[in-house]
Amino acid sequence: MVNPCLQETGVHLEYLFAKAAEFEILGSPSGPFALRWEDEGTEQIAVFGGQVPPTHSSFHSDYAHVPLRMAQELGATLSVTDDKAVCEIGTTRRTGTSYTEATMRALIDHLAATRVEEVRA
Repeated sequence: MVNPCLQETGVHLEYLFAKAAEFEILGSPSGPFALRWEDEGTEQIAVFGGQVPPTHSSFHSDYAHVPLRMAQELGATLSVTDDKAVCEIGTTRRTGTSYTEATMRALIDHLAATRVEEVRA
C-alpha cells in the first residue's frame, strides 16, 4: 500500500516534508506556514504557501498598539520619571526606553503573576 502522503503535491507536500524532517513549523498544512532553523549560527525564518508574498515587519512600527491597548484595558498608568518611560499595572511597575518597552515589560510580569494567582485559586 502506498503512503497517502506520497500522493500530496504543492504546499501540503512541502509541509509534510518539513514535519517529517522535524523543522520548527508554525502555520497550516494548507499554507501559509513558516519554518525556523539555524544556519551557521544565524537564525533563519522562511514563509511558504501564501497567496501574498510575506513582508518584513517591525514590531514597534506595526504592532506596538497591541501591548498599549492591553495595558489600557488593564487600567495601566504611563509616565516619565528620570528620563525613563514607566508603566504601572496594578502593583507591577516597570521602566523602559519607550512607553512600548515599559508596557511590554509590565505586561509580562503582570500576566505571569495573574496566571500564578489563577493556579493557586
